[in-house]
Amino acid sequence: MALVSYKRKVILAKLEVTYGTDSAPVAATDGVLSMNLSLDLAADDLERELDHPYLAANPSVLVGRMATVEFDFEPVGHATLGTAAPSNAIMEACAHAGVSVASTSFTYNPISSAAKSATIHFYMGDQRVAITGCRGTIDFENEIKKFPKAHVKLVGQFAI
Repeated sequence: MALVSYKRKVILAKLEVTYGTDSAPVAATDGVLSMNLSLDLAADDLERELDHPYLAANPSVLVGRMATVEFDFEPVGHATLGTAAPSNAIMEACAHAGVSVASTSFTYNPISSAAKSATIHFYMGDQRVAITGCRGTIDFENEIKKFPKAHVKLVGQFAI
């Protein structure tokens, strides 16, 4: 088995048309420049407690597969006025609806209903974890003599 470089981490994010359906993000258009990227996977093991006439392990199934992705990114705009930033899928999955004014501006407003979901593809080295149905929270940090930063925590379902 090849060694995995934990320094090589990439995140791709794309809005889902249907909740929980992989929207297949691609690196060319859906990459997010991240910092402090971490992934936590959790699942429950549902075991079938069968009686056997011999010594054997009971079969089990993974249920409740949940993933939490946390990272920071610099909230920068797009090079073209009125166009959504590369982090648009992240913002909308965190209950912020984008409002575009053609050739002028693109802003976000917090919403309390009809939040969208995103698919996240998390790469660490050559390993990929696909996480669907991601929704989360976002906090903004603005300090003197530092770059502005957004901290995101997204939760979704991971596929094996």
